[in-house]
Amino acid sequence: MKKIIYLFLSLLVYKYNIAQTPTWAKDIAPILYAKCTSCHHAGGLAHFPLISYLDTYTKDFLIATQVSNRKMPPWQPDANYSHFVQENVLTQDEIDAINNWITYGRIQGDMAQAPSQPVYSNTSQLGTVDVSLQMPAYTVGGTGDQHRNFPIPSNLLQDVYVTAVEVIPGNPQIVHHVIVYQDTTRAPYLLDSLDAEVGYETVGLNSTARMIMAYTPGNRAYFPPVGTGVKLFRNTTYVIQVHYPAGSQGQIDSTHVNIKFTTVPQREITMWVLPGQKNMVNGPIHIPPNQLATYHERDTIDAPLTLLGVMPHMHLLGRSMKNWAFSPVTNDTIPLINIPDWKFTSQGNYFFTNTVKLETGTILEAEANYDNTANNIYNPNSPPQLVVEGPGTADEMMCVVASYMPYKIGDENIITDRKLIAQGATTICPGHPVVLKTIEGNNYTYQWYKNGFTVAGVTSSFYPATEAGNYHVQIMLGSNTTYTDTIAVAVGSSPSVHVTASGSTVLCEGASVTLTTDTNSTYQYQWYDGIAPLTGETSSSLITDKAGSYTVQVYSGCYAVSAPVDFTTAICSGVESVSANSITVSPNPSSGFFEINGNGYSSSGMHLKMYDLQGRMVYEQNLTSQKQTISLTEVTAGYYLLELAGSRGIVYKKLIVENK
Repeated sequence: MKKIIYLFLSLLVYKYNIAQTPTWAKDIAPILYAKCTSCHHAGGLAHFPLISYLDTYTKDFLIATQVSNRKMPPWQPDANYSHFVQENVLTQDEIDAINNWITYGRIQGDMAQAPSQPVYSNTSQLGTVDVSLQMPAYTVGGTGDQHRNFPIPSNLLQDVYVTAVEVIPGNPQIVHHVIVYQDTTRAPYLLDSLDAEVGYETVGLNSTARMIMAYTPGNRAYFPPVGTGVKLFRNTTYVIQVHYPAGSQGQIDSTHVNIKFTTVPQREITMWVLPGQKNMVNGPIHIPPNQLATYHERDTIDAPLTLLGVMPHMHLLGRSMKNWAFSPVTNDTIPLINIPDWKFTSQGNYFFTNTVKLETGTILEAEANYDNTANNIYNPNSPPQLVVEGPGTADEMMCVVASYMPYKIGDENIITDRKLIAQGATTICPGHPVVLKTIEGNNYTYQWYKNGFTVAGVTSSFYPATEAGNYHVQIMLGSNTTYTDTIAVAVGSSPSVHVTASGSTVLCEGASVTLTTDTNSTYQYQWYDGIAPLTGETSSSLITDKAGSYTVQVYSGCYAVSAPVDFTTAICSGVESVSANSITVSPNPSSGFFEINGNGYSSSGMHLKMYDLQGRMVYEQNLTSQKQTISLTEVTAGYYLLELAGSRGIVYKKLIVENK
């Protein structure tokens, strides 16, 4: 009895879990669109898309593994240590939803309630720009990792200040990271002249260089805080340094950089190493084979600074890095950044959601751990070799590049970013608003606007828009205020979907039927048999020779799903033998002239349909007498199926038409 009760309760729990399991349409697609598809789309930085249900369905195990291990999305900083702009991490609830969706059957759900697909153009986010730097087309050569530098003259007639900058990889599959810098000397041209290939090979920056921006995959455009900017000097030289990882050889890239600037003087942002290897307590880096090592850096600032962002840097032996500050004024430790699981391929430039004030005498510290054993799968040497400090990928480094300014009273109220993004598409579909999100930080307040008018009662950093309109946000922090760019939101409508069959829904052995739906060159199609997507069936028609319940999902900005068309199969020779005494067809074979004799099957109301072996109906007629002659003048020689429907049911007969 206990076993029966236990089994009953288990079934109840299972049914409850099935009822509660997330569906792709309602729960999973919004997560992917907000956190994953900026890289995982056609032509994006990732190796496969995650836009459609089928995309996700076929990658379920990989997705579960990567999100459970928190390896995807590729966000390295510890979100429990400090927070940054563009922070892209999955919550535990989101991870649980993805895993539950996979565990309980990868249910698609009601696609009519699915969100619109986000659209990625892989083009500029800045619109009109003041300068667009296009590096020459370069075919990656050499062996292993390449760090190629491409100098471009600025032709600036006066000093200007960067107000926005973005990097657009020419070949996203091979552009690992980009450093954009300037140099007022002739050094870049000298180095270029000494290299026979396009550009020149160096790692890191020259002593005369000044950084403008660092880019890693997935970064959006960077907008310095209002009233600030990186200074570009008159007649300076821009240099685009691109890191191409091993295996990129033979591929072509032509990355470009877009910059907006102003001639109005701004507070100058400096991007430089703070602290770095010159401040190493136990250096220089010298890691013998088969050993672990920890290095420590310490630097003391001699004037108050306003810290905007940090970019830790190590190479392939690096396993973790932490950076913090100790304030002698407040006697507090200030957490800056912690990367507990360093990945050389995922390093980034991270800007704080709130500025960090560093008092005079503040001690900046960094600690990094290295693994030069065979257990480190990223070790460039097998077996491990001695690794020392140096610029090459197989050497090691330890530094923290900081973005900072001299401190001014009120810098605590600087709003560090003004981006407004749509977490997915900008088209509203039934059941799914468009979620708009801007920067969030301590003590920020917000006022949302639609078509220039305030949206009452919305005070958070995000807004689920349910109406069409042009949206922007006013962001306030203390006495400072700024406005985001505007995002246009539209309302989509689901397409109408009608499916027609070219023949009978009862298929004889060897026969097939074509299903067709509305054709539109802008539509996307996916056919299903029951709940299972049919791989590769993405056109407006489907040919089937199997029993099943077929539907088509159509996407035109929003989704719609057709009513099912159910097919059964029949062994037509078996049906014929069972009904042999009911109906005869003679002569058979015939030349196209034959007689149908009901033989008591039906005296009236019999209906004839004739199908070819592709399931196409080629002839149809209402029969008016029990014995009737049929004359077929248009059909070609071959095998056909006759469907005869009367008051006693449906009978199938085979007919052979010979050459006339």
